[in-house]
Amino acid sequence: MRIAAIFIHQNALPHIFGKDHHELTLNMGGQFLYEVVETTQGYEISIKKENPEFIEGFWSKEITNVSAIVGGNGSGKSTILHILKEGGFPLVFEEEGRSAISWAKDAGLFIYYTPYLSDASEETEQSYTQNLSKLSYFNRDIPNEPLDFSSFWELHNSEQLKRVITFVKSDVFSEELRNLNIPSFHKIKVQVQKISKDDWQTSRNFRPFFNTFKEIKRTQRNREEIELADKLGIKTKEDLDKNPEYNQSIDKLRLKLEILDGVICKVHSIFENSGNKYLEEGFIENEIYTSDPEFASIITLKEAFYWFLEKAFIKKNSLEFHLPIKQIKELTELLLEVAEKDDDIENWTEVTVDFEDCFEVIESYKDFLLSFKEKFSYDKKAMLIFEPDIRLSTGEMAMYELFSVLLDLQYRLENKINERVWLADEPLNFQNYYILLDEADLGFHPMWKRMFVKSLVGMIPKIFPDKNLQIILTTHSPLSLSDIPSNNMVLLSKDLTSGNTIVASNDVSRINSFGANINDLLANSFFLEDYLIGDFAKDKIDEVIEWIKANKDKDEFNREEYEKMQKIISLIEEPVLRNKLIEMLSEVEINEKFITEMIAKETAYLHNILNRGHD
Repeated sequence: MRIAAIFIHQNALPHIFGKDHHELTLNMGGQFLYEVVETTQGYEISIKKENPEFIEGFWSKEITNVSAIVGGNGSGKSTILHILKEGGFPLVFEEEGRSAISWAKDAGLFIYYTPYLSDASEETEQSYTQNLSKLSYFNRDIPNEPLDFSSFWELHNSEQLKRVITFVKSDVFSEELRNLNIPSFHKIKVQVQKISKDDWQTSRNFRPFFNTFKEIKRTQRNREEIELADKLGIKTKEDLDKNPEYNQSIDKLRLKLEILDGVICKVHSIFENSGNKYLEEGFIENEIYTSDPEFASIITLKEAFYWFLEKAFIKKNSLEFHLPIKQIKELTELLLEVAEKDDDIENWTEVTVDFEDCFEVIESYKDFLLSFKEKFSYDKKAMLIFEPDIRLSTGEMAMYELFSVLLDLQYRLENKINERVWLADEPLNFQNYYILLDEADLGFHPMWKRMFVKSLVGMIPKIFPDKNLQIILTTHSPLSLSDIPSNNMVLLSKDLTSGNTIVASNDVSRINSFGANINDLLANSFFLEDYLIGDFAKDKIDEVIEWIKANKDKDEFNREEYEKMQKIISLIEEPVLRNKLIEMLSEVEINEKFITEMIAKETAYLHNILNRGHD
């Protein structure tokens, strides 16, 4: 099912279209072009005519349409996307040649993405909306506890890196990623966080074990450090300085203990986050306590923790279930394994891993979290913090971020992970997905802007397989719009007198966009007016022209100013404009040396064109 048009009621958006504005129908490029009217009986399609540009299956088998909303800053592009996201206006839908007016709530899932820190008031949104704004991901990534800004930012970047690594590692997108040629990561630092927790919600029978784990860790560390020093014959500081093996072994021992402690703290945090429903329901097999000789004889933290996992269970009424032992052990063993590989430990709270191992850690961590979800809680407090070995540019990260958050959404939908608890039990089994992208190409390199629409068409069906998809985007980039047919664009412009937004008719103010020359698109008044160069350069050119006009009929002129005009002209790379200014300056005085230099520059320019033909 495809959104073919949006109807906006009379005077519904006076801050955009002006006070007492008329009804508006915004066509998105469906099989037909529409006019909708509101009557006393509801809404009716008053005009329905064939869209001559429409081609069934043009985008792909899965994507029913790609549309763009174009306009200057403040023209209302984002407002229209919000209208779609919030379902406030009736829509014209098309399906198998039929047209009908309906509402967003009856259509499918609306997915809204923007790289801006826009409002993320998800509590007011409907079950058919998923908000992927930057702010919504800040809220999703950060636990509900006070943090200083640096910690806040570190946590968000870590969670974002996890999403990016999962996206990059997926073989499904390998072809598109090769075409984009974005750098990736080789080494990642994984820092183990010991999550702070209380002991109010944890089962009373479990609490003594978590307290005892701390003492076992402390005792094991002291004992093994002394044993290692005795083994290596280290008795003085001088012995220590001469034996780097000791420090390396100690760092590895401490790192492994921190890993075990981190996993234990995370399990404890999950108990606390699950509430007090298991306060009296937690038991240890055979009613063994920490003082029992069987447990007291255990001297290593790993063995003690694994013993607890095997013996602990929850008994609720007649039901009895154990902790997710398999997933907890798999994550623990994997982290201990990558710690063993790291022979250059600088900080014994973090381990450096290669890309493949990092991906395996992320996947194991996901399985670990999901394994608790059914009986306990999906606890989002970060146990692991990820930091890459290289810093990508803002544009590179923006490209990764767009597709990685969409892939993360797919994962959360598939596994029914929803932080909006009041919607957690609602089925999210929509067949139609509407992807709303508000300036998602912000910060992209021009090469990626050129590939933007193709990347969307290639990747989004792979992210959301077996779904009917429609993409509606806003952009300022003519490079992106050269992939959009003109009837698939809503064109918004500002009336210079009133300041109100005008919706341009496709028949009257048409942009010939699809496959168009980028300069032609840039020249359109929806992007730039009058000229295609920067304002500073234009001012300098105007300065040259005004100086020539003021001096061409004078017998004498300022020689320094004349030479300055020559230098400005020599900077101009556009040959037609440069030659015209040379001609105009010659009306003041012909400078043979200067003109000869400009001829050489022109020759070099033409030789460059000729050489391109031989490449």
